[in-house]
Amino acid sequence: MSDFNVTYYRKNRCKLDVSSPYFDVIREEFSYEDKTARFSSNENTPKRKYSIAKNSGYCDIGLLWSIIHFIKASNYDVKVRLSDGVKHRLVTPIPYDIVNVPNTKYTLRDYQLDSIRAAFKVGNGLELVGTGGGKTLIMATMLETIYRNDPNCKVLIVVPNIGLVNQTFGDFTDYECTFSFSKWSGGNELDSSTNVTIVNTGFLQTDKKIYKTDEEGNKVKDAKGKLIVERKIPKDVTYNELFETIDILIYDEVHQFFSDKTPKASKLLQKFEYTHRFGFTGSLPKGGYEQDKIMGYFGAPIYTKSSKSLRDEEYLSNVIVKMIKFEHIDPYRIYNMCVNTDATEDYFLEVDHVIDSEFRNNAIKRIASRLDGNCLILVERIRQGEVLKEILEDCEGKRVFFISGETPVPERLEIMKDMEASDDVICIAMSRIFAVGVSINNLPYLIFAYLGKAWVKVIQAVGRGLRLHERKEKLYIFDMYDNLLYSGDHAIERKEIYDNQEIEYTEHKINEQSS
Repeated sequence: MSDFNVTYYRKNRCKLDVSSPYFDVIREEFSYEDKTARFSSNENTPKRKYSIAKNSGYCDIGLLWSIIHFIKASNYDVKVRLSDGVKHRLVTPIPYDIVNVPNTKYTLRDYQLDSIRAAFKVGNGLELVGTGGGKTLIMATMLETIYRNDPNCKVLIVVPNIGLVNQTFGDFTDYECTFSFSKWSGGNELDSSTNVTIVNTGFLQTDKKIYKTDEEGNKVKDAKGKLIVERKIPKDVTYNELFETIDILIYDEVHQFFSDKTPKASKLLQKFEYTHRFGFTGSLPKGGYEQDKIMGYFGAPIYTKSSKSLRDEEYLSNVIVKMIKFEHIDPYRIYNMCVNTDATEDYFLEVDHVIDSEFRNNAIKRIASRLDGNCLILVERIRQGEVLKEILEDCEGKRVFFISGETPVPERLEIMKDMEASDDVICIAMSRIFAVGVSINNLPYLIFAYLGKAWVKVIQAVGRGLRLHERKEKLYIFDMYDNLLYSGDHAIERKEIYDNQEIEYTEHKINEQSS
């Protein structure tokens, strides 16, 4: 039996034994086709992405769990030997007995207790708890326990948006947590004296702007009346002292950690070391390079409670999906069929056709107007939301709202509060806003007007309506697609997701010719 040595490199990185005869096969196992490479005009663009560096053997420490599992499953005649520096960062137990939050109205379920025990046993890792499973209460109990044993603890909680900053802060207030906590966002100055700081990724993305001033110290504007920015200072420089003091990093909706939309936030966080790192989500990206990166940084999944399990145990509503296929007359007339047509152009031609289709929009109106309860319609484009709002506004007995990125947070919260108290609301919303971290219990109907195929986005979108409510027996989802190139392909992938999540679905057709 040969040794496979793993040594500590720096921060969250380790160095694999490149001299081992098993190194190349291990590295290849953790490589993935780069599907974007086919669109590159550069012949030298790499066709695969590798989670392990070729010459140096560097990789993220958290990925070692998967590497060790692969070596054991392959029955390789090799002994993995970890240096003390690697062991210390791979497993850092939190040796405390669980302390409940002070408000006795909130009692932990058995699986929530199990998830905390798993987190404390390893000290790093991913908590995969289905949407509606009470992730915020799990976080609060973990922090309450740590604070009672270490009153000087420093924690940074990162959430996707300002709405979740407010929601998490509000939940901690309801739980009557004894640790101090504060909001840090565009409208809230940093309070570094608190134990826990709650911040959103968008805020971490932005740099501090230094504006040009005149001799009297007044900010100078350009010819168009805009303030002139002399330079920008990244947050890791401006707030270096804060990040250096953080003991525990908690990242909510961790499936977004390496999102293309927030690259500066994840890079900023990776510049600093933390004793413990925990990621929370209902679902990870399905395999591949992105999953390796998330697990590499936070560690392997330490606890899993799926949405299916929560439904079976009646913690969440059951769900039925109706796949509605719109059969357009002569569907291929909308595309530019020239040989040299850019595929992206055809996609946007299809999107425009879907948004403007009178046949399709009237069908959505018929369905939404007949539902005997609140309905959330998720859209991908602002224009589609605006078109649907105009069409749906004359639905008898219904009040119609449209929530986009420009809708102020207080107004969004007021609409959600309204939906909890009444049963006559049709709320149209951008999927990127409502697919994550929004809780509406009184929501029996969901319409996916044109959702796409991304695994995590679909799972998170389904989760919007799974919470129990006294006036809701089940969640009904109308998943709408078309006999068009991209819409049809995306629907096939969504069906695979429903099969994987054991969600029942039926298929229906609406024909333009007979409508």
